[in-house]
Amino acid sequence: MQRECGRAEYHDHERAAGPADPRLTPGRLRRRIEGDWASPPDFVPPAEHARRDAQEARRHAEAHAAHVAEDERRRREHAAILAAVGTTAEEQATWHIIATSPTPLPTIFRTALFRAPGERTLPAIVLRTTEERAQAAGDGYARARREVERRLRERFPTYARAALAGGLGAQYVAYDDCAEQPPDAARTVSSRGRPGTSAAESGQTTRPVPAPPRQNPH
Repeated sequence: MQRECGRAEYHDHERAAGPADPRLTPGRLRRRIEGDWASPPDFVPPAEHARRDAQEARRHAEAHAAHVAEDERRRREHAAILAAVGTTAEEQATWHIIATSPTPLPTIFRTALFRAPGERTLPAIVLRTTEERAQAAGDGYARARREVERRLRERFPTYARAALAGGLGAQYVAYDDCAEQPPDAARTVSSRGRPGTSAAESGQTTRPVPAPPRQNPH
């Protein structure tokens, strides 16, 4: 019976492909069945087409769901890192502009996180590891740090005035330095700390730094 259905399905396929073909008569179908004519090896019955289409649709749906779940996982992970560091997505958008314009800074700076100046904080460049922090704060990147400072003072005029008056500059810290402290403490800076060190490393007292108005990253 299944073989007869297959013959009939191919006969219907031939008729759909060539409805004006005079050979495609009911008698031809009868001869096909009685003679056990084989269908072409590449012929796929409609039911099999439907099964394959449904299977492909399921694969696409599962892949899309997995992609959405992975995007959400990465979004949550990134949000958790920003929260631990004490910064925001808006500050990262600002840093992207600072780190890439007018010319790109070295990769170690472009991949860092950023905390903008605030009421009790100088700007902070947050490196991924303590090794990267030491590298970025070392002599090899002195020129890049000077360019960072120039761009920060250009971007945040209030910070520029406070930095010039107090001899202060941006700090370079690692993720772990920030994650180990409460958010407010993570954003506190040393009154005498030199650029390239964290408040925790300097072990010195703190004082407020005039807060610039929140800048539009665009």
